[in-house]
Amino acid sequence: MWARVLPVFAALSVASAAGGWLDNELYKQAASDVQPHKLPRYTLDLDAAPEDRWTHIAKDFLSEVPALQKYLASYVPAWALPIVEAIGRDIEPYFTDYGEEMKGIAKVLGLDLGEVVAINLIYQIESLGLNCSNWNNTGPTHKDDPGCMAVDPNQEWCYCHNVSEYIDPATQQVPPSRPFNPDNGPGLCTSLVARDTDGTIWHGRNLDWNLDSSLLGLAIDVDFQRNNVTVFSGATLVGFVGVFNGMSPTYSGSIDARGKGGLLWQNILESLLHKSMTPSQHLRKTLESATSFSAATLDLASQDLINEVYYIVAGREANEGLVISRGRVPDENGPVRTLNDTDWYLAETNYDWWEPVPTSDDRRTPVNANLQALTQANVNATSIASIMHQWPTFNFHTDYTGIFNPSTGSYSSIVWY
Repeated sequence: MWARVLPVFAALSVASAAGGWLDNELYKQAASDVQPHKLPRYTLDLDAAPEDRWTHIAKDFLSEVPALQKYLASYVPAWALPIVEAIGRDIEPYFTDYGEEMKGIAKVLGLDLGEVVAINLIYQIESLGLNCSNWNNTGPTHKDDPGCMAVDPNQEWCYCHNVSEYIDPATQQVPPSRPFNPDNGPGLCTSLVARDTDGTIWHGRNLDWNLDSSLLGLAIDVDFQRNNVTVFSGATLVGFVGVFNGMSPTYSGSIDARGKGGLLWQNILESLLHKSMTPSQHLRKTLESATSFSAATLDLASQDLINEVYYIVAGREANEGLVISRGRVPDENGPVRTLNDTDWYLAETNYDWWEPVPTSDDRRTPVNANLQALTQANVNATSIASIMHQWPTFNFHTDYTGIFNPSTGSYSSIVWY
């Protein structure tokens, strides 16, 4: 499919205003200097003892362990290590059977259990200490930007009004936080669902994590099976027991980050002790158990989570596509956005769809305009892949692209490096 994408990609018009960060040629070049690689695919037996489920997979990745440890050392603050180690010493109250899986993975990879816990809390760890010097802003922002105010009311990191050296005195804008470097991150995500004229739902997602290229070798697809029958397929990293996206016979789901700035560690611990789940683990649990689109959406909207997230879900029927804006508890959920007879597509980046987005990270406007330019009549696997490869939906933080269709069972999953 990807060999057919570039001609379509070239034919699409980029939906951006003339000039500005969307036309930054360095950014565009960095996004194009990568190649697609098919993920290794494994089978995991859910009927096996939890501590044994990943053994045959993890042993194939022993050579990747030093890079993984280096990555963790760069992201886990020294003050957080005792907390991670405490979780590792008594893991069952926090992760139940997924904790047993982590124990098995740690044993095979020769890692401390606390290191495997850190891998599975990496979203929370990466978000700690967010400020204007490390936020993934892709363009300049300005004081009282409505999109920034929506996610950062006190303007502590989106505009950084209290850090005068970041502000250009002539424009009163904060430029992109550092000199251009495609290694800057972490990044964000884009997911979309689109209905073709036959009523079939296509699901596309980009994971913009900005992982070090050495870690992308840990990316895998897994067929989770019971009684030798695949319950669902999903993408993950070795050592990470949740999934970033997955597809069952009746629906597909992906996660996009919601909210920034991380959570206080005591809140994470409190959530885990109350059997809250990480969003990626909750998505996996739903894919393991919910057998229909409606059951999956109810499940994804109901479990307590340790941090906010967007769940993007596609089904097999004409209007089975939605975005769930999850709070940490269901009472804090935002409104659900669904496909309907008028809206044939939905696109989600990392900001509440009913709020404005920061001008410094407006990936929403281009992806919506590109879908409009595509038109519903041209929705198919190749055109959706081309949308996902269009700047800035596809950018120098993009590590992974998936295209799914629950109606046909089509599942395309690639990593970029």
